[in-house]
Amino acid sequence: MPKIEIPNLPEVPSYVIEDREVAEYLEKLREIIELLLGRTEGLLGQALISVQGKQTTKDIATDYNITTDDLGKSLRSFGPNDLTWSLPALTTDHDGYRLTVIKGHVGDLQLMAPDNYSIGASSTHIINTTANQDETVTLEYHHGLKKYQVISDFGTWTNI
Repeated sequence: MPKIEIPNLPEVPSYVIEDREVAEYLEKLREIIELLLGRTEGLLGQALISVQGKQTTKDIATDYNITTDDLGKSLRSFGPNDLTWSLPALTTDHDGYRLTVIKGHVGDLQLMAPDNYSIGASSTHIINTTANQDETVTLEYHHGLKKYQVISDFGTWTNI
């Protein structure tokens, strides 16, 4: 039977997975991910969250100052009002972090970059003014440019 060996990582035991039932593979993978999530930061931690299949989602119905604790999450708007969310000023430690915004309400949703930062091509903020719900934008922070790059978007997000 073929074996897959996962080498030792700091404070993480190695596992040898034999070609048995799929459920056993998935259980070992789940254990490894749980062990690693507590010890990883940045892109590796985000990649493991994606593998795990669940991203933390936070529902917000007010104007909001996004914090570094929100990085790697999905933020979902709700309620009837127009909203403005301010992105945080970040450091090299946050390079590569992503944030997904889901417009879950019918009002406007505006994302504001901090002073001396940009979103997308060169704007200081982007806005979605459609009445459509479930329009999304995923941003990735690029420290060398002090820019939130648009990785993907669905719907009508306008640079201002």
